[in-house]
Amino acid sequence: MEEIKVLEEFLSLSLESSDPVLQRFGNLPGAVHRDGGDGRRFVYVPGSRKDRIVLVAHADTVWTLWGRERTSRPHRVVRENGIFRSESSGLGADDRAGCAILWLLKDSGHSLLVTDGEEKGQLGSWFLVEECPDIYDEINETHGFMVEFDRRNAADFKCYDVGTDDFRSYVASVTGYAEPDRRAFTDICTLCRDICGVNLSVGYYHEHSAQEYLSIREWRHTLDLCRSWLGSADLPRFALEPR
Repeated sequence: MEEIKVLEEFLSLSLESSDPVLQRFGNLPGAVHRDGGDGRRFVYVPGSRKDRIVLVAHADTVWTLWGRERTSRPHRVVRENGIFRSESSGLGADDRAGCAILWLLKDSGHSLLVTDGEEKGQLGSWFLVEECPDIYDEINETHGFMVEFDRRNAADFKCYDVGTDDFRSYVASVTGYAEPDRRAFTDICTLCRDICGVNLSVGYYHEHSAQEYLSIREWRHTLDLCRSWLGSADLPRFALEPR
């Protein structure tokens, strides 16, 4: 199917550079590309819906940090028994799987934000917060909440410290997913100032290792769930309480 083809295309992109992903999103109409160098960059595509939210993923993989000497074999993605894996040092589903979902939701009317440098400490999102106040204000003041696609497993969500009790209950009710804990962090932890955010499972396992793989069925479930949920009318706004 077309969705699986798109997923395979994103997984097959070079692990050593975020450029191909950022260039693809940067070519969308209305895209804003800001680059502060050394992984401090992002592409933002404003949405058109009145009740829009921000959809977030990161273009870099942990393999970008390791360089060519750790990825000497060609990056070749293999599909078998309902999973994608790689014959090289890693798959990069963290977070190319999330980027593929954003691409497939690009016509949803919601805003898209693709960051670089998440694996190095949220470099792209910190760059946005600290040096791009116009966009930082826009995403927090004119959107209802954020949804990031950068979580392992089949049916988890995490709000970390950027979710209220009401927002957590809302996410659980519309997704059927559960929050295992509130530990760790990702881009929404940096980006959410005035609105809540959540990170959803996209079906990958053993990220940051040569054993990484992705369940196509689980990835597709999150995609279809979000198409239905985020395609509904009058999405609410969830204000974030001061931290």
